Amino acid sequence: MMLDEKLNPYAFAFAVPNDLDGMSFICRESYGATSSYDHPLSERYEEMDTFVIFDRVLVPRDRIFYYGDESYASRLFVESHFHTHIAHQITTRYIAKTEFMLGMLECLADEQNVGLEPPVIMNASRIISFLEVFKALRLSAEQNASLDQFGYCVPAKNPLLASTTLFPDYYGQMVDMIQLLGSSGLIMIPSESDFQSCQGEYLHQYLKGVDSSAWDRIGLFRLAWELGGSAFAGRQLQFERFFFGNAQTVANRMYNQYEDHEQHRKMINDFITKYHQLS
Repeated sequence: MMLDEKLNPYAFAFAVPNDLDGMSFICRESYGATSSYDHPLSERYEEMDTFVIFDRVLVPRDRIFYYGDESYASRLFVESHFHTHIAHQITTRYIAKTEFMLGMLECLADEQNVGLEPPVIMNASRIISFLEVFKALRLSAEQNASLDQFGYCVPAKNPLLASTTLFPDYYGQMVDMIQLLGSSGLIMIPSESDFQSCQGEYLHQYLKGVDSSAWDRIGLFRLAWELGGSAFAGRQLQFERFFFGNAQTVANRMYNQYEDHEQHRKMINDFITKYHQLS
């Protein structure tokens, strides 16, 4: 398809089946496993990252949304309120993940009988604060929703932009908390096959907790490893850090779309003006 010189050949969007002639998929190494005991998260929730190559693939015209005109790309994001709608869904994911991290921290603390130690209480309180922040941001976005020009309900964007700005840093902090609390217990974690071997009786004897069996205790630490140290955990950390772009891109989006800058500047200028008049 020939383009006018003013158009951008790299501005396009289309949808096609994934089995067309000329399409190739190059996948990263899988983090998935066959044992739900050894890998309780990656065995269930591994999602593949794939590099797709189109080598002389025929894309029918009726499958092309736009081609060449960059303005359509901008309109797609702006007029559909793309970032706002997806941020609402993502904030729900943030809440679920934060709840899971809080439960993980508290279970690790209970297993090691350190639940009342001041550093543990401090970290648990921080995660609780993170959780309540995201719940409040989502509620604010929903309660301040409005209709767009097409009559669709759109959540308030500012709370959701704040959510996507905060979570990447918060998630990294929560991963650190799991790593520090789990300590070497995240490393010495026998596998399911070890328990089933002839040495399994030693594991049951020497690795049990005060109130838990060795099987349950190691299962807990294997879950913590999947959250805080495994390849799956590393991919999740990178996913949350860069899902909406790098930190500067996310910050720019928050700043540029925030609409009350002048109102806050006016507050300061009015205060200074009145103060000078009084003096």
